[in-house]
Order: sequence, then C-alpha cells, then structure tokens
Amino acid sequence: MAASSITATIDQVFEADGDRVVYRAELKGCGNALPNPADFALTAKSGTPLNAHAEFFILEPQAKGANPVLSVKADGFTANFNLTYQDMSLDTMTGRRRERMRIRRDLDMVNPSIDGAYASYPKPQPLPEGSIPADFHPLVSIICPLYNTPLPYLRDMIDSVLAQTYTIWELVLVNASPDNEGMQEVLATYADPRIKTIDFPENLGIAGNTNIGIRAATGDYVAFADHDDTLSPYVLERYMAFAAEHPDADLFYCDEDNFEEDDAAGYAPRFKPDFNRDLLYSHNYMVHMLMVNRYILDRVELSPDEVSGAQDYDLSLKAVEHARCICHIPEVLYHWRVHAGSTNGGVMESKPYAVLAGATALENHFSRRGIETHVSETHNSCVYHVDYKKASRPPRVGLAILSNNTQDTTRLFKSVGNAHGISNTSIILNPASLRAATREALETLDTDLIAFATDMIELDDESCIATTAAYFCRAEVGIVSPKLFYPDGLIAQAGTVLLADGTPVAPNRNFTDNMGGGYNGLAEATCNFSAASPDLFMIRRSDLETIAGQLHEYGNLQTEVMELSFLLRQQDKLVLGTPHARATTHGSAYVAAANLNAIYGSATGLAELWRRFPAMRQDVLANPNVEYTSGYPRLDIKRDEDAQAKRIYTRGILSSIKHRILG
Repeated sequence: MAASSITATIDQVFEADGDRVVYRAELKGCGNALPNPADFALTAKSGTPLNAHAEFFILEPQAKGANPVLSVKADGFTANFNLTYQDMSLDTMTGRRRERMRIRRDLDMVNPSIDGAYASYPKPQPLPEGSIPADFHPLVSIICPLYNTPLPYLRDMIDSVLAQTYTIWELVLVNASPDNEGMQEVLATYADPRIKTIDFPENLGIAGNTNIGIRAATGDYVAFADHDDTLSPYVLERYMAFAAEHPDADLFYCDEDNFEEDDAAGYAPRFKPDFNRDLLYSHNYMVHMLMVNRYILDRVELSPDEVSGAQDYDLSLKAVEHARCICHIPEVLYHWRVHAGSTNGGVMESKPYAVLAGATALENHFSRRGIETHVSETHNSCVYHVDYKKASRPPRVGLAILSNNTQDTTRLFKSVGNAHGISNTSIILNPASLRAATREALETLDTDLIAFATDMIELDDESCIATTAAYFCRAEVGIVSPKLFYPDGLIAQAGTVLLADGTPVAPNRNFTDNMGGGYNGLAEATCNFSAASPDLFMIRRSDLETIAGQLHEYGNLQTEVMELSFLLRQQDKLVLGTPHARATTHGSAYVAAANLNAIYGSATGLAELWRRFPAMRQDVLANPNVEYTSGYPRLDIKRDEDAQAKRIYTRGILSSIKHRILG
C-alpha cells in the first residue's frame, strides 16, 4: 500500500493499564486493504525511534463505509512524538495537545458521583397537594438500630424523621447501648409519642438488633434507616404516593448521596436504575432507603446472624422472591453519612464479615431458588461474582459464525480450538439478515444453546463460551453477551443502553478493565441491559425457535439484535451482559450512535423498530437524572463543553506559570 494514500489525525487519548495510554486515529485512504501495524512508528522530534515504548493495532471496519482505526498503546511519558507510516509523517503529538484531548475526554467521562455540578443540582421538592388521597393513611414503621451512636448523628437522624411531610409513621429505635448516658439524655429530649425506644441490654449485632425492631413494628410498611444517616423530608411522601396508586408495591428504594456534616451539602449521588435483577446479584445497588410492605414480612424469615452486616441485602433478595411490584423513586431522598467509623467511610477492609455476609446472603437466595452456585468476591469491594458452573450436565453450545468471507474466519476458528464448551460450529456466509442467519443456524446446529459471533471476534479467553452458557441454568435468562475488548485492552462492548431518542450506544467504551467498576458498578458487574451486544451473544435454541418467525430485516445487525432482544423481553426473559466471560473484537458491528444513520442509513429501520416496540423505548438502566449521549453516564444538565474545556486548560497553564515563578 502506498504510504502517500494514507492520512491520520490522532483525535482521542485514553488511559490504559499500568501507566500507559492509548491514542486513537481514524485511518483514511486505505482502500480495500488494511495497512500492516508493523509499518507504523513513533519517533521523537529528534528522529529517535520510540517503538520500544509503543504497540500498534488496527481496529477493522465492520460497517460499510467505515474507516479502520489505528490504536497506539504507548508509555504514559510518551507525549511528544511524530506518528509515521512507512517513514511518512502522519501526525505530530505534543504535550499541550494531549492535555487538551485529555480534558475533553474527562468531560465526556465525568460521572454523576464525581461531577461538581451536583452541588447546584435541583433538590427534591414537596409533591402537589392531593398527591396522596385523603383516605389513604397507612402507618410506616421506621426501624433504626442504635449502638453507641455519636450524639450529633443521633439528633440529625431523629430530626430528619420528625421533618417528614408524611406524618403517619412510628420510629422504632432499638438501643443496644442502654448504658450510654449521653444517648439516653438525647433520647429523653424527644417527647413525640411516635418515637418508640427499645432498650436492649445485649448487642445482638446489626441483624439481630434490626429483627428486634421488626418484631416491635406495627406499621403496614416497614422501612430501615441507619443511625448515622438522614432522610429527605419527602421520602415517605414519595413512597406513599406510589403505594396509593400501586397497592401491590412490596419493595421500595430511592436514590441517595453522601455527606459529611451537612446533608444539604451532599455529593457523590447514586442515581439508580429501576429493578435490575442481575445488577442486584452483583451488588446491593438498592441499599437505601429500603421499605417493604407487610405482605413481604409475612412471607419471609428474618435475617440470621450469618448475614449480619448485609441484612439489608438479605432482605432485598428475599423480597424480590415474593414482590408483586418493586418501586424505585429516582430522586435523592436518603443521605448517607461519610465518617471514619462507617462502611461509607472506606472501612470495609476492616469489616470483612460484611463482605462475607453479602456472599452468604446471595448463596442463600440461590439455594432457595434451587440453583447451585458459588459466590466469590471481586476486586471491587462488595461486588460479587456468581459462578453457576456446577450443573451436572453442561449445556451443548453451537457456534454460528456470521461472515462475508471464509478467509475472514481464520482468526476466530483458530481461537475456537482452544475454547471450552463448543460442541459444533457453523459458518453462515453473507447472511442477508439476522433472520436468515437464525434460520440457517437452526438447520445446521442441534445444540441446546446457540452463540452467534461475527468474524471480528477472537475467543482468546478459553472459558468465555462455557461461562456464558452457565447463566442459562436460570429459566428467566434469555440472551447473554460477554464483555468484549479491543486488542489494545480497552473495553469495546459491555452492554447496550438506549438514548432518549431510542438510539443504541455502548456504555463505558474505552474504559480499562478493572478500573473500579464505573458508575453504579456497570462497567464491571453482571447486569441486565436493553439489548444484547451484536458481535457475540448466546441464546437458547428453544427460545430462538419460538421467536425466529417474528424477526424482521432492518439492514443492519445492531438493529436486528435489538429486535431479537425485545422479543425475548416481551416473554419476560432477561438480556444479560457479564464481565466474567470475555473475548476480543478486532472490529465491531456496534457503530457509534452519531454515525449509525450515516453508515447504515438506518433511520428508517430504527423508526420501524420503535413503531413495533414502543414499550421498549425506555432503557432498562434509565434514570431521569442521567444521560448517555457521550457513551458514559452523566448528569442530565446542559453543558458548554468547549467553554468548559478552555477554562480548565487555561487554568492549568496559569497554574503552571505561577508554579514556575514562585517555585
């Protein structure tokens, strides 16, 4: 390939593993042949080769009309260099230019928990008068175990309950430190008859103390609060307004934030999704403020000592086994205090029993469901891996490879030989649509499960297929996608979310693996999504046979996999993405949202999809406070990112000048 035909401009920089960074540049002028990565080089301005500090990868185009992308993985200190192809200069990088790119990247990736804009974000307000019918007045019992509670925290918590705009409540305080004179003096200052204190001479642990409160509670609904946190004055009002319209609502939770001294100065909000079963199986994302209908308490056993420290997780898991309706209020109505003695203050390492208790609660849940599992910790605190691979007879898996050329399947086929769990393989050449590919896969594969993969996939993790297949021991699982990585190690696909206009995007793309979980842990937790990733997904043969005749042709794989996912969800099947099964994609059928129409001409296809599935328009992970237009979860506020980036860059330059002058 002639060097003069290729042009490239580096337009992205991402953090990589270790102290490395990844530069990305779209390659133009390649024609039909991909360039050889070995023909690219980095040189210092002096001409000294820097290739010892860099690796080069080509991300292949999958969609018609798309260009390949050059990925350069380099040491972090490599900030001033020339990018060349066959000794011809393509682009020049400087430290200042990289800093500008990093600023724009960070603005895209800033999630709500670290966004300073939350300080001025609108706070919840009271509901309009009449939102709760006058004849609807159930009693809410709020259970709060106490044990040597710092006195200011105790006052703050009780005062926040007294401030509730819904006034039909009782506060049940289980005091396991009755000899604490300071606490007794504080409690004596409250004469409200709705406050009931139970002095218990023995500390039974958080689970045992909570159970004492539950037994003493007389409410139609029972809620739980920690002794060092505070409630928004509107939390009970919101819950009861929902309960008035949904008498079958059995489990309630809300969004929350952190605070230190003043709960009006909250930060690090957790804007949660509605009920997401597999996210709950990964970690207790519901957390606060949990409230259950008496209907639930009449059907479950109270939490045993073995789950003390995770008793709220245990109750949530028990509740979802029986709940007729689960309510999530997407407003920050609970304030979680950060201090040296709290789990929110970074002391989980000193409370390993709480992490183990969470794993026990999960294993007990699956035992009640008759599913044998092994639950283990991950590198993220209180995030779990549920291993389902204990089936006596693993399901047989067939692999259907979607390809336009048998030569393109060489890389995938080579990796198939080392992959565990594949019983049979079928190459489906030039499939006109997923509908046609499905028909051929059903004819050529007689396995329990069928995995579909594009020829861009490489199964370099030998356990990918077997791990993916293991999730189908659960009857409610309909389709599973592994986590996909680019060859440079950054995330390519970890689920699919839908923008407000219905456009699909891949969240958290280009994050590193093991970067801390991302917002709500979505980057590193098994989770339910709106649609499967199109490049690699697995489905039951029986489910595929049921819905194959309902598939339509939309002209692109992304939209057709969305339809497949929606048909399964209509049958109450879950779309699941997991980081515990992983593979590499050298290109992607998953096109960036901004380019979807230009590349596929798919505006008509998407419009038709939404005409057929209007109920699927809201994303499974949707929260009205969070948007994903950049591909990353962010506060849903208007931003002038160009001006903001310029201010940040200028501030950095001025700070550098000041440092040089003052020393």
